[in-house]
Amino acid sequence: MRIECPFMGDVRAERAASLKQVPLFSGLSDTEMESLVARAVPRQFRQGEVIFAGGDPCQGLYVIESGAVRIFKTSAGGREQVLTVEGPGSSIAELPVFDGGTYPASQLRTPDYCSSARKTSKVFACSTQTSL
Repeated sequence: MRIECPFMGDVRAERAASLKQVPLFSGLSDTEMESLVARAVPRQFRQGEVIFAGGDPCQGLYVIESGAVRIFKTSAGGREQVLTVEGPGSSIAELPVFDGGTYPASQLRTPDYCSSARKTSKVFACSTQTSL
């Protein structure tokens, strides 16, 4: 027996709309998208919170629904070099999902310098265990 919340359809539709913004998923069929939506785990990260660190085993890729994340490398001397800042519709950490490696030698976290009033970033975590 399957019990669903009456609002679940709206949540799934919103989640699917967010995931369809990502070029990697834009060509999925409705059935494939439904499967991905069922497995994508929404998570929120506070400003300055580390999402993953370079060298960590890959647990999956991430899709940014709202807010922004900063991707950077840290030198041996502790100096940070910002590689990019990604926003809604971006996917991050795709390469280690496909090559089975660790997260690149960079770290990812929500920016602590963002001028936006938003204090959190909403991200979907798509596990490496997710199959279409």
